[in-house]
Parts: sequence; structure tokens; C-alpha cells
Amino acid sequence: MSQRLGRAAAAAVCLGVVSFAGAGELIYVEQDGVIVMEAETFSNRTAFSSHDWQVVPTENTGPTVNVDSNTINNPYLNARDGLYMQNFPVQSGGNGGTTDGPFLEYKVQINTTGIWKVYLRASGHDGNSDSMFISLADENGVHIADGTGPDAFGTGTNLIADWYEQTIGGNADFSTSAWKNDGEAEVNAASASGDPTQWNITTPGVYTLRIDPREDGAAVDALTFQHTSTAAPTGMGPYQTDVHITPDADAYVKLDDTSNHGTETGVYVKNAGSSTTTRKGYIRFDVSNVHNLVTDASLQLEVLLNDSGGGDPTPNVVHFNVFGLNDENAGEDWIESGAGSINWLNAPANDTGNGIDAAQTTFLGTFEIPAIHDSVIVEFSDLDSATQNALIDFINDEIADAGGDRDGLVTFILTRVDENGGWNTNFHSSESTSGQAPTLILQFIPEPASALLMGVASLVMIRRRQH
Repeated sequence: MSQRLGRAAAAAVCLGVVSFAGAGELIYVEQDGVIVMEAETFSNRTAFSSHDWQVVPTENTGPTVNVDSNTINNPYLNARDGLYMQNFPVQSGGNGGTTDGPFLEYKVQINTTGIWKVYLRASGHDGNSDSMFISLADENGVHIADGTGPDAFGTGTNLIADWYEQTIGGNADFSTSAWKNDGEAEVNAASASGDPTQWNITTPGVYTLRIDPREDGAAVDALTFQHTSTAAPTGMGPYQTDVHITPDADAYVKLDDTSNHGTETGVYVKNAGSSTTTRKGYIRFDVSNVHNLVTDASLQLEVLLNDSGGGDPTPNVVHFNVFGLNDENAGEDWIESGAGSINWLNAPANDTGNGIDAAQTTFLGTFEIPAIHDSVIVEFSDLDSATQNALIDFINDEIADAGGDRDGLVTFILTRVDENGGWNTNFHSSESTSGQAPTLILQFIPEPASALLMGVASLVMIRRRQH
């Protein structure tokens, strides 16, 4: 079992490690029986025909339009952080069914078993744009269902809701129809009510909530998935749950070696000076599905190996530098494995020996691993940054499109500070099946309701953490 050390011993570690995650996953992790999702920070979205979900107002400004002789306010009013997801085009009528429309997906890590309820903070411009379907899949992506008949839902063999329809109502104002749980199982109708939108979770793991619009123009501001023992959200609701993201690519490069090491189970990092055993780690995350700015961030790594080499298992206290590859760098789309894959000669920002090209990178800071052989999870956070908020600002620059390309790719480059050609240090990669993949953990600015409860001074302290 992996050890988690306090910062005094090594580095701080967040609780709630994701139990299962594939490459490039964005997962909300349960906190005390509650998962709160901003609609615009999603795990996946898929268009259907000419319809798709877009972020308002950053991807679609949502101008005032006229539908069925009604003037519609776009953007909709009272979104929690000014952003929300809407199904376009905004017009009258339906555009899909329970499984064949444009959809949004939200992956959630659930650790507490029992009945879990979905609450939507959603709206429409009128009764022709206010309904949607909600379904659930297990961690293997299998839709949780037992069929729609022959028995009516809740009787006989039909005890699991294949999906729920929710009819939200609304007037393009999220505050008038906030946090709806009431729906109806396994119907496709003009109105739906009478069934709480809920599932019985019997096994901890990663599940996927899916939202399909029943009608054009339907919009979602936020949603919660929460254990039945917790209180229903009210007002603007609780602030967003932490998001864990796994790499879409990770590898290491070895001095003067043209071989690729992107499929190995470890990311080796070694400082042997000009020796050919010097290695540098490259870890990339895709944050393109994150659209609201973060207030804190950390990079978690699990140690796979820490010894003195040559058969000597003695572990060492080892220090690492973390660099961020600057946005719009020509090499930020480096390839993990296969044709054209990363190696020592083509690795972005690579320099001679243990060096990194300062013109192509931002130095983010340093962290250490303790004198423990393996199975310890260490964390690089903003408290370890070279300058205040260096890590937070590096990530937010990409989310906010500061570089102008908004490709969502964030690459961290690891080098070892301590020069010793014998010492071996290695971290579990996303290909490892025996340890945690590198994980980027994002925390978000509290929503207005929570910010008021916390007080302005507390909010400032969260955003501007001191070293």
C-alpha cells in the first residue's frame, strides 16, 4: 500500500486518490458524500448531427434571439461563475433521444456506497427548451440499466432506472429553477415528474454521469451527485469539487538515446551530469475541458523506485526541479510513443546534460522525495513554487487562453537536482498497473454563495497563499 506523507516528512498529499483512471481522464472526486460539478468543466462532450454543447459565453456569446415570437435573454441570467453549457442551435423542438443526442459526460469517483441523487441547476428559454435526459455508466463504461419492460419502472424486474427525464422549466434564468432532483424514469414526454433522480451505488469506483438534451436550447449551469444522507443544495449551492486529471502522455528521455520510452511503466529521472545515464521526465495533461480558473493546484507522483544503484537498496532524500513548457511552444504536442515519438533529440526544451532551455520554459519550483524506497506519494504544489502562484498562474494561463492557442496542453518537465550517477529515482507512469499514475489536482474559486459565507478575507487568503 502506498504511503502518504505530510509535508514535514516529504510533501503534502491530498486525500481522495482516484481508484481507477485511464489516460487523459478528468474525474471529480467525492468529498464527504458530495460531488459538485460546474457544467463547463466536463470529462467529455460529443456533438450529434448539427447540434452540440457549447460554453457560454466563451465559445458562443449567446446573442439575444427570437424563437417562437419570444425574445430570449442570452446569455442566461445568474450562472454561478458566469459560464454554463448550452445545447445549440437555440430553436424550438427536440434534437435527440435518450442515447442519440449530443451529450455531456462527467466522471465521478465515489467512495461511499448507498443511494446517490442528481440535482441539476439548469434552465431553458421556455417550455420548448427545458428538458433533458440523465443516465449513468459504471467504471467500465457500461450503461447501468435493466431494460424498460415488460414491467413498469419500480416493479417486477424493472428496478433500475435506465435513464431519467427532467423537465426543468425556466425563463432563461438559472435562479428561478435551481437544483432540481424530481424527474421521471424511462419516459420521453412533454413533462416528467414523480421520481427522484437517483441510483443505488453498491461498489466504490469511477462512474460516468451523462446528460443528453431532449430539446434545443437546454442549458446546464451546475450539477451535484450526492449521497442521500447529505442536504440538498440551495441558492447558488456549494463550491466546485476538486478535479483529478491523469496524463494524456508521459515519458522520459535518456541522454543521447534516440529510443522512445513512452510505453514504460515508470518515468525515470536521473542527474548523472554529462553521462549517458542522465534522464528527464515529461508529463503532459490536457486541461481543454476545464473552463473556469483554478485557485490551487498540485502535481501528485507515486515513487516506483528510490535506491543507490548497483544492487544497493539504500534510499536517498532526492530533490527535483519542475519546469512548465511555455504555451504555444512548437513541441507541446510531442508524441508519447509510435512514429515521431519523443526521445532525447526531439524532446521540447531539452538542453545539454541535465539542462533545460530557459527560453522555452517557466521554472515552477522544487520538491523532494524522502529516504523511502518506493510506494510513497509525493506532491508538488504552489507552496513549493519558485515564486508565489507560479504553478497556479501557469495552469490558469492555459485555461484563460493567455497564449492565444487554447489547445489545453500543459507539459511538466522533471529534472533531478542531486547529481549522482548511481542513484535511481523513478515514478509510476500512466502505463503502470501497480501504482498511481501522475495526477494533476485542481481546486476552484469558491462560488458566490460560499464566498459570502467564508468572508472576503478568507477568499483572498485562498487565492494568494503565502510561502
